[in-house]
Amino acid sequence: MNARSIVWGLVLVALSVIVQTTLFSRLDDLGVVADIVMVVVLVSARWLDPEPALLLGFTGGVLYDLNGTTPIGLRAMVFTILAYGAVRLATSSEGSHVSAAIAVVVLSFAGVVLFTMVGTLFGQGSLRGISVIQTFVLLPIFNGVLSIAIGPLIKRVMVKEKVLL
Repeated sequence: MNARSIVWGLVLVALSVIVQTTLFSRLDDLGVVADIVMVVVLVSARWLDPEPALLLGFTGGVLYDLNGTTPIGLRAMVFTILAYGAVRLATSSEGSHVSAAIAVVVLSFAGVVLFTMVGTLFGQGSLRGISVIQTFVLLPIFNGVLSIAIGPLIKRVMVKEKVLL
């Protein structure tokens, strides 16, 4: 793995945090919006070695935590665990964009469950209510669709040696 892919992964995560906290925060008509930071971490981690993938997950989570109302480190922990899961799934399957999207859906569901459980322990929310069910169902689906849309671009940036902006 070359340093260029690691740098591009970090750039993509930083850009996704900006998009998430500015544009996507205004699109929550259904009460749930896709988590572009999580998708970028999951898709990018497939193309990195394990240690840089974990760094990417942690960095994405910390940057997202710094812009939110949750305790710093909550998303960092969840995204680091998800990056590890993405690396493990990537090594076990070659896969197409569809199989990558299915992995994003599964890992997003796991991430929502983990975030909700740990967040509840730290007083961030409750496991009751319809919004939790909406989040458990809709967020992974939205993330899967988003991964199909941006996955090829991320692959091109992460894998290709010469990338032009």
